[in-house]
Amino acid sequence: MTTIKITGALALSLVLAACSNNPLMRSATATSTDAADAIDQSLEEATQPEPAAPASTEASAPLPADVSAALLPSLSGGADLDERFDVNARGVPAASFFESLVEGTRYNVVVHPDVTISIDLRLGDVTVPEVMDIAVDLYGLDIRRNGRLFRVQADQVQTRMFPI
Repeated sequence: MTTIKITGALALSLVLAACSNNPLMRSATATSTDAADAIDQSLEEATQPEPAAPASTEASAPLPADVSAALLPSLSGGADLDERFDVNARGVPAASFFESLVEGTRYNVVVHPDVTISIDLRLGDVTVPEVMDIAVDLYGLDIRRNGRLFRVQADQVQTRMFPI
């Protein structure tokens, strides 16, 4: 009988010891306090400056010039994608002028048959969009750009409907 009492007392003490160390058996107050303390400690560690680590020899080694040039963007600040050229036209029909203007470039042009003016321009170091803007101002043409396509029409009264 004494062995049963001793075995029962030992089993009861093992069960109580197991329950006391189980984190799921803690009260809600104790768990939230422990979590708050852990958060406070993490915040304090994060705000303290870390000591400077000694620089490794690999990081301080200079890169070769070709590797550095490949990794760094160009300093031109957005390279001009349009080619620049000189324009010299005297009495050239508009259709021929605009078709010759975009030949060999990334642009396309469509000239309406009603455009019958002659172009007289002498420009240096310009791009296709710049020439189109000048033609709009000087000759009163209606030139619309849609991506890489320019539509050249004679300036005329237009009716448009806008949904409101």
